[in-house]
Amino acid sequence: PTTARELAIEMSGEFDPGRYAHLAVPTLLLTGGDSPPIMHDVIDRLHAALPHSRIASMPGQQHIAMGLAPEPLADKALRFQLG
Repeated sequence: PTTARELAIEMSGEFDPGRYAHLAVPTLLLTGGDSPPIMHDVIDRLHAALPHSRIASMPGQQHIAMGLAPEPLADKALRFQLG
């Protein structure tokens, strides 16, 4: 039930990339190497909209890496934070 509810919410809005053009916050966009193509499309659209973003892929992971691979996820986040 949670997944269906989350998908319904995600699909209910329209993405306006111009809303984010002014953001100056460095942003790391993590994507799972084994995530479905639609997830990669979403990341690509966010990356194009956020002027200070970077994409980092987690090979062998899907959308739920925070639960299944917390150590590699934390490593990516720390490396991004430390520059």
